[in-house]
Amino acid sequence: MASPASSTFDFVLNGRVVRVDGGSAHTSANTSLLTWLRNTGRTGSKEGCAEGDCGACTVAIVDTNARGERTFRAKE
Repeated sequence: MASPASSTFDFVLNGRVVRVDGGSAHTSANTSLLTWLRNTGRTGSKEGCAEGDCGACTVAIVDTNARGERTFRAKE
C-alpha cells in the first residue's frame, strides 16, 4: 500500500494486481469506485439510483480480519 502522501496504490481485482495512479485521467480525489471501474472498461457493476440506496453499484471487497480470516465488505 502507498504512503499517505502518495496518490498511487495497488490492489487485487479479479485475481490480478492493479495499480491506481491518482494523477491519471481515470482518477481524481472525487472519483467513485464505480466510475473508476467503468472508465477502465469494467462494466459489470451498474449505476441504479446514483445515491447508494438501491445497491446496484455495490462491489464486494475481500479483506482479512485480525484472525487472518477473509471477510467481505460492500463498497458503493
